[in-house]
Amino acid sequence: MKKIFLIVFLGISISAPLTSLAAGFVPCGRTDTNATAAEKEPCTLCHIFVLLSNILDFIFFTIVPPLAILMIAVGGAMFIFSAGNPTLLTKGKEILKTTLIALLIIYGAWVFVNFIFTFTGLIKTDFGGWNPANWYKIDCPITP
Repeated sequence: MKKIFLIVFLGISISAPLTSLAAGFVPCGRTDTNATAAEKEPCTLCHIFVLLSNILDFIFFTIVPPLAILMIAVGGAMFIFSAGNPTLLTKGKEILKTTLIALLIIYGAWVFVNFIFTFTGLIKTDFGGWNPANWYKIDCPITP
């Protein structure tokens, strides 16, 4: 029963956002009729960084949160339902601690990578009208 719940939970939480990725991760070189002008332009070196950014966004914002919630729920359930069993209590604490450390490492890496992109000038930031929601977006100039 636990395996069925896990498979259904992961299937729903991961497959739902995948339907919005019909265009794919590649931001350029598309030839279909639904592509925008920016998507139809030829690929440049800048688009490699946009592709990497799209992949990282998918991992960090689509895959990691449902898995982290699942692991926190499993660790919390083991912690609560241990009923004095020290082995189960220790395992629940370990799962919670490991999940929180993993989240810190994953999102710390995201901040580090985006800091490097900002520092090297691949990300345009306007600190006069700075929008913190878009500080990690990479924009490639449209070729004439």
